[in-house]
Amino acid sequence: MTLKDLKNSFNSWIKELETQKEKSSSTIKTYSNAVMSFIDFLEANDITDINKTAVLDYKKELVSQKETGQIKTSTINSRITILNKLFKDIGQDSLKVDRLKSIVKTAQDDIINESDYNRLIRWASKLGLEREKLIMQTLAGTGIRINELQFFTVEALKKSKDSITVTNKGKERSIIIPDKVRKSLLSYARKNNIKSGIIFHSSKDPTKMLDKAWIWRKLKYIAGQARVKKSKVHAHSFRHLYAQRYLKLYPQDITNLADLLGHSSLETTRIYARLQSKEQKKRANEMFK
Repeated sequence: MTLKDLKNSFNSWIKELETQKEKSSSTIKTYSNAVMSFIDFLEANDITDINKTAVLDYKKELVSQKETGQIKTSTINSRITILNKLFKDIGQDSLKVDRLKSIVKTAQDDIINESDYNRLIRWASKLGLEREKLIMQTLAGTGIRINELQFFTVEALKKSKDSITVTNKGKERSIIIPDKVRKSLLSYARKNNIKSGIIFHSSKDPTKMLDKAWIWRKLKYIAGQARVKKSKVHAHSFRHLYAQRYLKLYPQDITNLADLLGHSSLETTRIYARLQSKEQKKRANEMFK
């Protein structure tokens, strides 16, 4: 396979992802960046004929960047996964390479706990950031992914008192909404004269959701004021909290939790069931009193 062939196949592949497979714009961007990283490597090293050795050399280059702290293992594995998907889709399975092996942590220390969450909520109120407070309450109360906030519309909340339907990663599922969260959302909409559409909408374009990066910057700001580690406020932190709350009440019901979180694999859900190190130590001490 030549570099020219790869570029042509890549362009066709991206168009197919956009039209036939209906991937989101953020997914398309991630896929494009990963493949372009590989193409840039090939061009920088004057590699025009692509074989397994060339792909392995690219992998070695990524590992060297990891060793100097430029990228993380997760980034490398993400790029390899995307390349392998491309190779499979264009009939070049022989070019696929293995992901890096990484140690799975037995504890989840970089996520918020109940105490952290309560501090964040209190400080959001102190700072007068009611919208951000409600965003956190919605994330923690429903277990949704941040981009699924776009499905929280006035119409959806009025249509059903129990749930709303979201579509993510090509899958559709119902999100159960606690009464308290639903009432708070509708009250916020009334106070801010939001009569229809997305509740957490962009000020520039009410048909679009608030920018995700902007949301996380605001939540990290609140974390700084509340003296909660900013590293704990990230994309899946509130989903972890939701899962922890659920498993505390229903410890044996991981299958239903997987449905609520929209996971196709129970292994993914089990990650959310892992304990923090402090809790692990507490239980260990209790065993040997």
